[in-house]
Amino acid sequence: QFGLLYNWCAAMGGQPAACQTAAATPTDPSINICPAGWRLPTGGVSNNANEFWNLNQAINGDSVNTPSGLLTNSLFQYSGAFNTGAFNSQGTAGGGWYWSSTVVNAGNSRSLWFSSANTVSPANSNGKGLGFAVRCVRE
Repeated sequence: QFGLLYNWCAAMGGQPAACQTAAATPTDPSINICPAGWRLPTGGVSNNANEFWNLNQAINGDSVNTPSGLLTNSLFQYSGAFNTGAFNSQGTAGGGWYWSSTVVNAGNSRSLWFSSANTVSPANSNGKGLGFAVRCVRE
């Protein structure tokens, strides 16, 4: 019902650079869990290079106070997360977390997070070992 959840290594197609946490090695964004012709969106704190940010801008008018556009258009759902051996917040107000292809440092990557508490954060930094959903964008 909520889709599958992946750690960042799996979302990035099991690339050694994505799986290791000793150094922030660049990954190849063309290698990922998405089908041919698709890829993970970029994420980050700059709206010029962040497809999650641009998606939120287009749907929610860049508001970080409402995920209504994301939910209304069925682009995302409350996928929850997998953390420390347990599923959290699936289908609840806790929110949805989605991986991007953007690495932050050796242990973290960017993600999109939104919740029914009317919060959208397209530039979150989360540990690569967490289980999040993915949404692919067409090349």
